[in-house]
Amino acid sequence: MRVSEVKIVEKPSVELFREVIMYVNKNLGKSGFHQIATDAPISLEKAQEWQDALSKGNQICAIAVKSGKVVGASHLDIWHGRRKHTARLAITVDKNHRKQGIAKAIMTSIISQAKKKRIKVIVAEPSEDNIAAISLLKKFRFREEGRIRKGFESDDGTLKDLVSLQAFLE
Repeated sequence: MRVSEVKIVEKPSVELFREVIMYVNKNLGKSGFHQIATDAPISLEKAQEWQDALSKGNQICAIAVKSGKVVGASHLDIWHGRRKHTARLAITVDKNHRKQGIAKAIMTSIISQAKKKRIKVIVAEPSEDNIAAISLLKKFRFREEGRIRKGFESDDGTLKDLVSLQAFLE
């Protein structure tokens, strides 16, 4: 598959947000998706909350769609007040669609949108064993700023460090 076969949607409808939720819920608890922060299914009602956050400017997103199916998603939750220049990143790509440039396309979109919204700092906190995410982030000039010791519980109950990575946008 070529990345050109994937469409990146930056302004999704509530229906597409519901498809993202179904995508996440389908992959929970599977070995290819064990790094995600949630361990419980997400309610479909959350789609409207995500749409509202996007509409209010509190969130930025990029959803990868191939042949009408969600194959990856990312969002930036924008902080408020004196921290409004900062956002927290989450990104995932379906295990059957990795190593095809989709994460790079998603990150390119997210960073472009962040710059337009005058975001100056993006924070990501993958678990220490999520080598693929750490490697991807470093390609986008994120650098390690610290760790949250034992901040992530894996499926087997092991506590792992979260690696705090930050990108400073120009």
